[in-house]
Amino acid sequence: MSPSGTRRRFTAEEKAAALADLDKGMTLTEVAKKHGTSIGSVQNWKRARDGGGVRKARSGPKTAAQIEAELEALQAQLEAARKRERKESAGARIVGYCKTLDEKQVRQILSVYRPLGEAIEDLQS
Repeated sequence: MSPSGTRRRFTAEEKAAALADLDKGMTLTEVAKKHGTSIGSVQNWKRARDGGGVRKARSGPKTAAQIEAELEALQAQLEAARKRERKESAGARIVGYCKTLDEKQVRQILSVYRPLGEAIEDLQS
């Protein structure tokens, strides 16, 4: 807060200038003093710029419902990652198999599977 007790809002340009000084090797303390802000603000700006977002203050212990919701979200992320991995693995096996085929054989296989893939996509939509 400023001496008058009101919060000062920094423009995007002011934040960028402070972060540029930080990137040039100035310490957090030096940057904060130079730009008239707190070390925490500079850290928050850096975190936001680097894709981490602003850290939220903890409001206390998590409830069972919050923990369960987080667990479900993590399980969904894990399942999505497993599906991607299976798909990539299957694709790698197909590519490896196709390397043993000549061009005519690959074209013959694709002529069968492309229409099947299109039919499946039509059914799903």
